[in-house]
Amino acid sequence: MPTYSFGFGPYYGHAYQQVYSPGYETTISTAVVESALYSIDRKGPVWMGTTNTVNFEGSSDAARSIAKKVFVELEGRNLLAR
Repeated sequence: MPTYSFGFGPYYGHAYQQVYSPGYETTISTAVVESALYSIDRKGPVWMGTTNTVNFEGSSDAARSIAKKVFVELEGRNLLAR
């Protein structure tokens, strides 16, 4: 362990290895999608929502996750035809 002193001193070398070691950086994928359900009779939106999906594996995975969230929300509000 490095000794603590004024300035970085020997601590700098120890900290540098921990922060800049391979595998330290990560990538987080985020998809934010706004969805809207329109009514022809009402001539406007009936429902609108924004969905966030994080750390998905490809665009089809993100689309599937977002579609499930929107479906559950619309079904819960009885906005889907049976």
